[in-house]
Amino acid sequence: MVEAINTNTLNLNLTNELNKQSKKIVSTIYNKLFKHHLTEQIKNKKRLIISPDGLLNFLPFEALYHQNKYLIESHEISYISSGRELLRQIKRKNTNLSSNVIVFGSPDFWLKLPKKEPSESLLKNSISIDNATIFDINFSALEISKQEIEIIKKHYSDLEIYQDINATVENLFNIKSPKILHISTHGFFLDNPKNPNPMLASGLAFAGANYASYRDDARGIATALKLSSLELQNTELVVLSACETGLGKIHKAEGVTGLSKAFIQAGAKNVIMSLWSVSSQETVTLMQKFYMNIANGDNYTTALHKAKLQMIKKHPYYWSAFIISGI
Repeated sequence: MVEAINTNTLNLNLTNELNKQSKKIVSTIYNKLFKHHLTEQIKNKKRLIISPDGLLNFLPFEALYHQNKYLIESHEISYISSGRELLRQIKRKNTNLSSNVIVFGSPDFWLKLPKKEPSESLLKNSISIDNATIFDINFSALEISKQEIEIIKKHYSDLEIYQDINATVENLFNIKSPKILHISTHGFFLDNPKNPNPMLASGLAFAGANYASYRDDARGIATALKLSSLELQNTELVVLSACETGLGKIHKAEGVTGLSKAFIQAGAKNVIMSLWSVSSQETVTLMQKFYMNIANGDNYTTALHKAKLQMIKKHPYYWSAFIISGI
C-alpha cells in the first residue's frame, strides 16, 4: 500500500524548518555583532546608518534576529561605504529642481546596434584583457521588467520610459540628473582574478548586450567603471532592480567597489541595490509597495523600510535582499 503524501504539508513543514534554522543563524550573528557592544546604544534609535567592513558588506543587517523580532522591526537601516562618504553626503547641498523620473527596463538583449566605427574596439577598455574576453554571458528576456514599468506608471504620469530597443547604453548616457532613475535589467559580477580593475568586474546589461558573448560588440554592456561617468550630480535616487547589484570587490576602509559605488561617484545621493538573486514576483511586490509608500509621502529609506515590513511574514530571503546606500 502506498501512503498518500500531502505536498502542501511537506512544503509548509520545510518552510517552517528553514525559518527556524535561518532565525538561529541570524540570531547568532546579531549576538556576535551587537549583543555585547551596541544593544543599549541602538535601543532607542529609530534610524541606523551602517558602514560595514569586509564580508559584512554582503549582509542585510535588517534580517538579524533578536528577542523574537528582526532588527528591521525596530529600526530603519541604510548603509554607507565609509566615514569619508558619510561626511561628503552630509555636506552635500540638495540643488535638484527636477521632478522627472526615468525608467530603463525590459531591454532587447538581441538588438543589433548600428554598425560601429572601426575605432570602436570589441571589448577593449571595458571587459577584456589583452584582447581575450572574460565575458561570456547570455541574458534572457525580462518579462517581469514590464510589470515594474507599469507599477511606476501608476505613480508618475509624466514618466520617461526607455524599454525594448530604446533601453540602450547610449540613451542612458544622454540623460542628465533625473530625480529618480530606475533601472530594471540583468546585473552581473565577474569574479575573475585576471581583471586588473575591480570596476570592470560588475555591470548592467542593456539592449544589444548578448552580442558581447560573441566577442565582437560590447556596446550593450555598461561596466561600473563606465557608469561612474554618468551625469547624476543632482539625482536623489537610483534603483537597481537587478540581481546581485550590490556585489563587487571589497576594499579596506572603502567598502565594495562595484555598481553602488559607481552611481554614488556619478552623483546619486541614494542607491537601492540587491545582494542576491530574488524571486521575480517578490521583487515586483516589493517595488509596488516601495513606490506606493513614496506616493504617500515617505522618504526613500522609510519607503523601503515599510515595504519590507509589509512583507515581513515571508522568509527574509525575499524582502531583505534589497538595501539602500545613502543617508
